[in-house]
Amino acid sequence: MRYYCLFLLLILICCTHNEKGVTENNESSDTMVVETQQDQDQRTEVVEADSGTETDCIFNDDSKGLTTEWLTNLNKQNFVWNEDLEQALLTMGKDSVSISRGGCYHFGEMVSLKVSSKSHPVSDSTFWISKALELAKEFQMEVYVEMIELKMIRKTGDNVNSVWYEFDDPEENDNLIFNGIEINFEGEYPVLSMSQYYN
Repeated sequence: MRYYCLFLLLILICCTHNEKGVTENNESSDTMVVETQQDQDQRTEVVEADSGTETDCIFNDDSKGLTTEWLTNLNKQNFVWNEDLEQALLTMGKDSVSISRGGCYHFGEMVSLKVSSKSHPVSDSTFWISKALELAKEFQMEVYVEMIELKMIRKTGDNVNSVWYEFDDPEENDNLIFNGIEINFEGEYPVLSMSQYYN
């Protein structure tokens, strides 16, 4: 009987020790899971950074958000976002306009008018400059408005399918670069485009 009691006491001690071991192992496992989860979170952050979720852009590259905000401020609600081109598309009468704002290393604004007819040749500078002025006013591209109204633009490139108009930068130290006005007849319809960007 004495051996029987000692045997039960030994089993009891062993079971208590095993339960402690299981608890310690579970705590150790919980700690390992936490550490693994932290490691996994860090790896996820690295993967997200590598996949483009986090970027090292200098400027805000949320083209859709910035363009939508720009159009909303201009009271233009009826547009369609073209994800592939990262541009908003809207109509002006029979013509269509593409517009975009934003960028990663350069912060740009671009307005492009696709004219529905070919009734005005590329050489009709009066028509195209008046269209450029109308577009610049409509989308508040103030320096373009000023330079056109002051007749400070000049033709710098001219061929059968396209014409370029440029002007001297009125504020060379503001880091705002103007690409000028292009009228391009290379596609199905003539396209007038203007753009500017911060470098």
